[in-house]
Amino acid sequence: MEKQNRTRNLQMLFRVTLQEKELIREKMRLLHMDNMQAYMRQMAIKGYMVAADYSEKMRPITRSSLSRRSKAKPLPRWLMSS
Repeated sequence: MEKQNRTRNLQMLFRVTLQEKELIREKMRLLHMDNMQAYMRQMAIKGYMVAADYSEKMRPITRSSLSRRSKAKPLPRWLMSS
């Protein structure tokens, strides 16, 4: 019985070898993804996945960390507004 209120109501199936399945799982692990359906859909549609690492932005900004920045890369304005 199909659910009527699903956004994606069509199912697609394909077969892989054990090695291919392990490779897919490894790539998902590297992207911190645990939903294979979402991973496969994005890879099929976009052809790539982007892993964003915001851990650097979560670190508190101090005057010493500001002074260590390269002169070639000025701070974004949103960081300077405080």
